[in-house]
Amino acid sequence: IPGLPKLYLSSIVDLYDRSIVSYKLSLRNDSRLVDETLKLALKNNPGHVGMFHSDRGFQNTRPVFQKRLEYLGIQQSMSRVGHCIDNGPMESIQGILKDMLKILYPNIETIAQVRKSVKETINYYMNEYPQERFHGLTASEVREAAKATDEPVLYPIKENKRIKKYWEGID
Repeated sequence: IPGLPKLYLSSIVDLYDRSIVSYKLSLRNDSRLVDETLKLALKNNPGHVGMFHSDRGFQNTRPVFQKRLEYLGIQQSMSRVGHCIDNGPMESIQGILKDMLKILYPNIETIAQVRKSVKETINYYMNEYPQERFHGLTASEVREAAKATDEPVLYPIKENKRIKKYWEGID
């Protein structure tokens, strides 16, 4: 936003239901931002561990961060060098949030307004935004339904011809 300092969003997304399980905003893109986002994800989802996929940013490649994930029983996965497509789902969600933010809050003027509008945009994404992949359900609806059963619905992932073509070119 012109005239405002850059604000960094760190988020953790559950790829099953595209839910944003935690996020933090900061004026600094540093290790603390990623550490606090992970801490919040664990607090919001006690007893749930899995895989932590990320890019190869310095925050995620630090030995101390990698040891913390290992200690917590979380398997780390990172995108391949020079293959940003590996982070496609996360980049897609971030793009959706940016587009929503611009549409829902076109007149943001302060950092406080940015923080509030990001929170409200994530709430909208989670609870109001129907997703075609989920047959018109929201991320929150899919998440709650999955928690209520031992056999969650497996939603198909629509084929992306651009990505398919990309993968065909890799040996």
